[in-house]
Amino acid sequence: MARVSARPLNPLVDEADTWGTDEWWRLELRSFDDAPNAQLQLAMLGPKAAWTTEYGGRPSVGGCLQTLAYIVAVAAPTVGAAWMLRWFFVDEGSLPLVFAAVMTLVSLLVTVPDLVTEARRPRAIAMNVVRRVSLVHVVPAAVTIAITLSAVATGRYDAEVDASLLWLLPVVADLVIFIVKWVRGSASKNGPQNPLENLEWSVREIDDSVKLRIRAARDEAIRRLESQNKIDHDTATRALETELGQLALTLAPEGRSGFYPAQ
Repeated sequence: MARVSARPLNPLVDEADTWGTDEWWRLELRSFDDAPNAQLQLAMLGPKAAWTTEYGGRPSVGGCLQTLAYIVAVAAPTVGAAWMLRWFFVDEGSLPLVFAAVMTLVSLLVTVPDLVTEARRPRAIAMNVVRRVSLVHVVPAAVTIAITLSAVATGRYDAEVDASLLWLLPVVADLVIFIVKWVRGSASKNGPQNPLENLEWSVREIDDSVKLRIRAARDEAIRRLESQNKIDHDTATRALETELGQLALTLAPEGRSGFYPAQ
């Protein structure tokens, strides 16, 4: 998620004629402009309308590049496996193992940094997402490995002409990585176990100085809401007592998205 320029909260308070569900979510989302990792986790829990109103719903350049990288990471091994299948059925030229391996290496250029990020900042992921992503890696890798081993077993592999079998290593690595991901499931043992915990962990990881700044701006906005009679004293007190990241979840729980609805 791309970093956005932090904006003041008071204009949001001043411009609102009434204060309701979307406004609470917008206030908290905007308060985390200086903490985009936490802001992302909060956005996934809140109403889409709040994010769209705040940030226009327009993708950033960084977000587009990141999406493109993930598309390439998914598509590259599949293209390599498709080339292997073509060779298997058409039997033209030498075994295209190098091509399949290079396609897998391209994918690993995205996968490996993600693994480092996951190790440093583990986050829970929906199990259906884990399965889908794992399948688009496991299936092409399994196809490439199976065709290569079949070629060796049936004599279609010529060690003097075809590429070294060491080119299978990145393919095997890709296969193992995503089998492990599937077996591990939606969350790592020592990480957050659901989207709510994702948010809590992300908030804890914010620098203390930034957290103090976020809270000060948020609390000032809450007091401003009370002074303008847009919320009553009891609501203001409840809002001021909430932990960072819990304001909208506490004051406007009905706005929670279907990504992780209230139990």
